[in-house]
Amino acid sequence: MVLLAILGAILAPPVPPWSVIVPAVVIVTMVALTYFSLYRALIYPTADRVALDGDFLRVTKGGQEALIPVGSVRAIRSRAGLSPEIINLDLAAESEFGRSIAFIPPSRLPSPREHPILAPLRAKLGLVSPRAG
Repeated sequence: MVLLAILGAILAPPVPPWSVIVPAVVIVTMVALTYFSLYRALIYPTADRVALDGDFLRVTKGGQEALIPVGSVRAIRSRAGLSPEIINLDLAAESEFGRSIAFIPPSRLPSPREHPILAPLRAKLGLVSPRAG
């Protein structure tokens, strides 16, 4: 039985290299495009840096910096469980970066709970947690 399998493999017509290479190139290209699309949708629009500076948020994105009054933040949203986590600050008025500013907080292990930075940030901004109210 084994001898017939070996003989069949030896006598079988050769597989053209393009029948292996073309599907491999297509699969690698699809994976790369998927990764790039996810990067552009989730990571690229985030601010480079968001820092609390007194009564203002100092937001830096792409070399451009803006001071946004703390009072103009209407809500804070986060996507828990994703890696990296993304926090969105919804603004009452239009800013240099739009009505919503997204940023990536300091990293931690993935968790279904809110990022620890959110509670002090909400307290500082005078906002209520969506789970509390």
